[in-house]
Amino acid sequence: MKSRIRLSLHRLAAFVACLGLCPMLGACDDSPDKKGPGCENAHGDWKRVGSATPARRDLDVLFVMDTSLGMAEINDLVRGGVPSLVQVLSSLPGGAPNLHFGVTTGDLGTGPYELPGCHLESISGGRLLKGASNACASPVNQTYAIDVEPHGCSVVKSATPGSPTTCTSHDCTQANCEPAPADFAAFPEPAGLTLAVDEQGCPRCRNLGSATMASTLQCMVDQGTSGCGFEQPLEALNLALTDTSGANEGFLRPDSDLAVLIISDEDDCSASDTELFNPDGAVDSELGSLSAFRCTEFGVVCDEPWVRPMTEDRMTYHNCRPREAGDPDSLLHPMDRYTEALNRLRPHGNLIVTALASPTDGTLEVVEESGEPGAPDLLPVCFAAECGDPAVRLQAFVQRFHALPVSGAWPFQSTNNFDYGKLLFALAYGFIARFANSMPQQTCVGQAIFGCPDPSFAAGGERTTQLPDDLARICAPECEVVQTDESSAIGESTMALPLCDPTYAAGHPPLIDPQLPVPACWHVVHDDFCRGSMENLRLEADDAPLSGARIVISLRAPAADGTAWDFRCRRLPAHEATCDDGVDNDQDGATDGDDADCG
Repeated sequence: MKSRIRLSLHRLAAFVACLGLCPMLGACDDSPDKKGPGCENAHGDWKRVGSATPARRDLDVLFVMDTSLGMAEINDLVRGGVPSLVQVLSSLPGGAPNLHFGVTTGDLGTGPYELPGCHLESISGGRLLKGASNACASPVNQTYAIDVEPHGCSVVKSATPGSPTTCTSHDCTQANCEPAPADFAAFPEPAGLTLAVDEQGCPRCRNLGSATMASTLQCMVDQGTSGCGFEQPLEALNLALTDTSGANEGFLRPDSDLAVLIISDEDDCSASDTELFNPDGAVDSELGSLSAFRCTEFGVVCDEPWVRPMTEDRMTYHNCRPREAGDPDSLLHPMDRYTEALNRLRPHGNLIVTALASPTDGTLEVVEESGEPGAPDLLPVCFAAECGDPAVRLQAFVQRFHALPVSGAWPFQSTNNFDYGKLLFALAYGFIARFANSMPQQTCVGQAIFGCPDPSFAAGGERTTQLPDDLARICAPECEVVQTDESSAIGESTMALPLCDPTYAAGHPPLIDPQLPVPACWHVVHDDFCRGSMENLRLEADDAPLSGARIVISLRAPAADGTAWDFRCRRLPAHEATCDDGVDNDQDGATDGDDADCG
């Protein structure tokens, strides 16, 4: 049952930039309780740079697609954004993650009732699908795409901070793409993968045949629009991740990060009782006439009781929320069924849960359905000419995995927001931002640093701020960096490292430099990836300055396994903090009364 929805192509230009679980987002203020990209380390808290031991970076990505009639334009946009998504994944610092990519649909049918559009042949049952009717030629041998690093061979990577990782040489052969029965944890992949070399010159093991990753994923997400209008994405998600047999075998790896994206222009209707779909019933019967409003009435509760038949042309309901377990009027599964299932599969830090649907503030407007007096119809949420049904259940589901409100923030973006492209960029960066924060010897700072407001311009690169040249050229970052080990608590070490000598290698030596004058030092570089993560993940209300700063640890010799580093930096304020202290607090070239902030 579809709402009216129209989308324009420019809104998906942004899906490109991201698909791990990301730090919680929040606006920055003076409260030490509010932390997140844009305010991390704002109050002197310590953060770990990363260890000297590279970890295997496995990312299993699952899309749950809405295949009902009104999704044609959204699905076209998703398909069009796939090549950019692939490009962003491949440009991840350290190289692309070990990726599994699967797609299922929210079409689970309607039980014993065969309704228009709800046919047995279209039911996914939570199975992973290679496009509509499994028609895609790629991937080969599996219904999910695989793109991983080989095992048991040597790869020489050029990991220049701030630039995409490239591979200069390797000794990998086809044998290094075969399973490792003696050590499954080291290479938890099926047989039959083929050795390939990606655009960065890095060896990869894939199941794509002669197709590219981009064309494979484009075909996979094209699930058509002939599916059932009673969408059940949460139950489909549950089935896809808990049934590991058949088409889903091997998709979910033992120690992977799991990233989920649900795409729908209506709310979830995961039925616990298929009588919900009984086509019989008048507006004043127990279930009411058959329509999508049944999913709302028997899956959502508000402060006011539902009125059916309607007594007014338009009625408003407040504080609407999913019905809980034990609610005698519920015919849908409770949220706990799905949140508990995911929490059993993965720790919180290894889950990325997001959705593209219509956000809601908990207020629902109901109007009389056209052609059926007294029958309620949920009023869609519209932006300009583009509409979608308020997704109360989907938003509540995503909210359970995030500490701060998600409505309008990156984990829960709107399918009918005019700035669709930027929103999808945020989802992409959210999925991979944690990898950028766990690179050996380096990490994104996530804030502009006091004393080094524009590290790009200071190093002779492009300007990233509006500061005067004499200020933008300065890079004397006010940070503390200490060496520690992985088992120690963050910030407890007292082994301080010096800032790298600006007269040696222009202050930016490579990660390993046998000629380094000291055993170890640190420096700050600009990284477009760090800036993109910050820009797309922060809340709109957060106007903290951005710089794309990355902390880098340079060593004279490789560190022992288990070595780690912690840092904390003084944050560059967004505004002039005080207007009478004679200090340019925000380093914008204007002090006290001369600063527009003090006007």
